Amino acid sequence: MVNRKIIMTEKAKTKVDELRDALKKRKEVEEANVDSEDATVEENSLEGELNAAREEAKEHYDKLLRVMADFDNFRRRNEKEKKEAIKFANEELIQELLTVMDHMDQALSHIKQSDSAEAKNLALGVELVVKQLASTLEKYGLKPVDAVGQVFDAKLHEALQMVDAEDVAPGTVVAQHRRGYLLGDRLLRPALVDVVREK
Repeated sequence: MVNRKIIMTEKAKTKVDELRDALKKRKEVEEANVDSEDATVEENSLEGELNAAREEAKEHYDKLLRVMADFDNFRRRNEKEKKEAIKFANEELIQELLTVMDHMDQALSHIKQSDSAEAKNLALGVELVVKQLASTLEKYGLKPVDAVGQVFDAKLHEALQMVDAEDVAPGTVVAQHRRGYLLGDRLLRPALVDVVREK
């Protein structure tokens, strides 16, 4: 009987050990599942943070592109304004010189009315000075406005009076009292003209 008890005890002990091992394995599996769930939650959290960081990086990149485009536009606009400023920096000086040229033209027309040799020589000298001054101003972009014989253009001409004229189309400029000028493509001053009236 003792033998039988020992065998039973050993069988029971073996069974208990098997159950203990099974419980231990089950506990390990449950812990592994809990760790796996924690890892999945943490992985999902990290993916969310990564997506948020990617979205933020995309927004910053878009802002950077806009700022770069704005800066490029600013640089181009600034360059254009600088060129315009340089081009028209001498405008005031040229305006003053035009007044001098007007006076010289008036003096020349009065001198030419005289028949004396002295007056003719003086007229030649004044003509040379006027041509040289006009040539110098042309180098800086000054261009005279065509007036006589042209159709009146309010952008280039200023009508002083309307006149009657035979065989000339209405709206045609027939006389110029003061020459007009362009500086580059911009009107510096309009030509003062007489225009043929509508019939």
